[in-house]
Parts: sequence; C-alpha cells; structure tokens
Amino acid sequence: MKRLLVVATVVVGLCFSLGDLANAQEWTWLAEAAKPYRGVTIHCIHESSQPSMIMSEFVPEFEKITGIKVEMETVPWTDVYKKTSLDLAAGTGVYDEMYVEGEIRSAFAEAGYLEPLNKYVANPKITDPNLDLADFIAECIWATGVYPPDTRNEFRSTKGTLYALSFDNAAMLLFYRKDLLEDPTEKAKFKAEYGYDLAVPVTWDQYRDIAEFFTRDTDGDGRIDLYGCVAQMKRHDAMTCESMNYWYAFGGRIFDDAMNVALDSLESVEGLRFYISLKEFMPPGVTTYTWDEAAIALAQGLAVMGPEWNEFAPVMDDPAKSKVVGKIGYAITPRKIAHTPMGGGAGAAISRFSKNKEAAWLFVQWATSKEIQKRIALKGCPTPVRLSVFMDPEVAKEAANSQSPLRQLPAMLKASGIRAWRPRVPEWPEINEIIFTNWSDAIAGTKTPEEAVSAAAKEIRRVMGE
Repeated sequence: MKRLLVVATVVVGLCFSLGDLANAQEWTWLAEAAKPYRGVTIHCIHESSQPSMIMSEFVPEFEKITGIKVEMETVPWTDVYKKTSLDLAAGTGVYDEMYVEGEIRSAFAEAGYLEPLNKYVANPKITDPNLDLADFIAECIWATGVYPPDTRNEFRSTKGTLYALSFDNAAMLLFYRKDLLEDPTEKAKFKAEYGYDLAVPVTWDQYRDIAEFFTRDTDGDGRIDLYGCVAQMKRHDAMTCESMNYWYAFGGRIFDDAMNVALDSLESVEGLRFYISLKEFMPPGVTTYTWDEAAIALAQGLAVMGPEWNEFAPVMDDPAKSKVVGKIGYAITPRKIAHTPMGGGAGAAISRFSKNKEAAWLFVQWATSKEIQKRIALKGCPTPVRLSVFMDPEVAKEAANSQSPLRQLPAMLKASGIRAWRPRVPEWPEINEIIFTNWSDAIAGTKTPEEAVSAAAKEIRRVMGE
C-alpha cells in the first residue's frame, strides 16, 4: 500500500506542504481568490453518477462563497462523452469544466483538447494553499489526471502533464447477498450438493457454483424468479468494463508487456467463454443491461450477486429504490489466475477552449477538496479520492457500520493496487467499441468466442498500426 500511495506531487513536479483540514473547510482562500471572477458563469458537465449528483447538491454553497454562477449538467456517461467530444472537436467552449474518465482523458489530451493544469497549481493567487496533491490517492491521480502514462498497460507516470484532479475513485467490486450466503439453511443445502462450504466466492469456479445454486423458482409457480448472478451484457462500454473482471482474471490482456496487441490468446478466449456460460443463471433481459440495469436487478432482489461499480452502494441501501437494504455485502471480484477488479473513476478537467479557465479551476479545486470529498462520502457514497477521507474518524466509523453504504470501503482498499485498468491510449474509444461489439456477437451466438477474440485482435492491430 505504501508503494501505491507514493506522493503524487512527483507526477507534476510540484511540492505542497500538508494542509490543515480545518482551514480547508473555512473556504477563506476561495472567497478571496474568486473576487476577480464574481458574476462569471461557468458551464459544467458530469456523469449522473452518485458522487456527481451528491456534489451537485453542494453547488449553491460554492456559488455563495465565490459569486460564480455554476450551470451544472448531469447526464448519463454516454451523453457526457458525446457532448464533450462534439464541443471539444468544434472548439466552441460550451463547457468550461467537465467530467473526464481516465481512458477518455488520454484521447482528449492527445488531441490538445484539455487545459494543462500545472501552471494553475503553481499560481498562489488562484490555488488553495492546502490543495495538498500528496493527499490524493496516487493510483487515482495517475489513472485519471496525468498523461501520458509510462506504458500502454500502466497508468502511472513520472513525467506526464496534469490535466485533471481526481474526482471519483471507482472499482468494480463483487456485490452479493450477504443474508443468503450466510443463511444456515442455504449453507447446509449447498454443502450437501457441492461438497464445500457456502461463502463469498474467491474463485470464478466457486462463483459459478453459487450462481447455479441460487437460480430457482422461489414461489412454486414454475417460473424462475431468483437468479444467481447478473452481468452487464449490453453492446456498450459497460460490457467492456465488466467483462474485463473475467477475462483479465483468466490471464487475458489487450497489450503485452512489449506493448503489442495480445488479445488473441487462449486466456482471453477461455475468459470470454466462461463469462458467456454464466448467462443461463442471469435474468432474461441481461443483454440489455448496463451498470444501471444490473444495479436495479441487485437492488430489487432479482439477482444474488454480480460485479458492479462501487458508486452504486447508496442505491442498495436506499429504501425508495431497494428491497435489500442492509443485505448487500462487498468483496473484491473472484480470481482464476489472479484477482483483477476493474478500475475506473474520473477527473475534473478544464476545456482548452473555455473562456473562464481560472473560475473553472476554482470549481475543480472545490469539487475535489478534502471537505467536499468527505461530505460526498458521508452521504453514503464510497468514492473518495483523498487519503484523508479514508482516514477521517467519522468516515472510518461509518465504514465499520454493517448497515452503512460505506461498509464497502474496506473492499475498496483491498482493490487498490490490484485493479485492472483500461489501457491509457488515445485510441481507446475505438478499441472499446471493437471489444464490446465482438463480445456482443459471441453472446448472441453469431460468433464463437474464438472468432470474436480473433476478430477483435485483428481490428485493434489495424487501429494501432501494427
């Protein structure tokens, strides 16, 4: 863990002393820095994810402190990408601040669309004296803020430029019905049938057994109404993200260590085949599911377990949205060769074409600050990007509470350092579509797993110029 949390200031070649959290909460620096920008309106766009929605609740406070008006747009991820891509490609500067995922950051930075932040960080007139870059989890800063990375497979960098401050810390974790896996009757039945103890699955083979065991007709009407697992099998970015928990765990990779395309391997084929084999234990509509629909299936008690983004934890414990309040447990995703929980998250970036860059920089600092990150967490959202939030006594107390959404934080810490990351290459949007299109064909049965993997590898080699 110490290696993972190495001081992120090395990344940007700047050094800041440790900030005092109490001073950061006062916002006196922000009010002073914002004086030249009072009356300015900035336009921001974020994914309509839990951390962004919660942060949006606090925006009126930012406006009151600064006198800067914030037009905040929260939309699904696909729309964020479409809208920001069109705006940036045209150079119109509609959006000043934007939510940019790590792999998309690579494409935008390569194209010259994002404003480099190093000079803003170095400007004391508009930068929080307690910004404390060392407090950001280094893995998050490398994955979402800095470009270029050292290699296609590694997210870290010692020489890149800072293009964003990390806003949310994401990992795909195993969501599971703790009440069912710990039920004495279910445990006895499972032991009798499978010959080993029912517990949180550590391997994908155990996961399959448990999925099979719980897929059943619970009310005797002759129809299955409880499914052992759920996935995100829509032809969509969600499928790429989720399926990587499987075929990466089998040893599959997109690039090898020499940075050549290596997708067409036996490991990738076996991982994809296993992923598809689980479909018989999933709800009938799973090929229309992204992360949103998968979360609904879990929250409504339709499915027993499945990989899901950590930011959906609040949904599981929301009585208005969930039938399984307090019943969901969290763990790292299972392994075959290794545990490879999918890593994600996004940074808050500034458009190169913004006409209000300094005002947007003030907003970026505020949204990623210790205080706002802590408040997002205490609203039940386990996505903090700052070490101080994980270590905060109030947050730690909630993380130890078996009924709090923050009970997921220990699993997040376990995921740190073993997460699989989508390659940080500007070609990623095209590679992503190649993967989920071919995987979708394999799920539909129009291609075999071998054919899907081979076709995807061939197309990616073309994209990469190999």
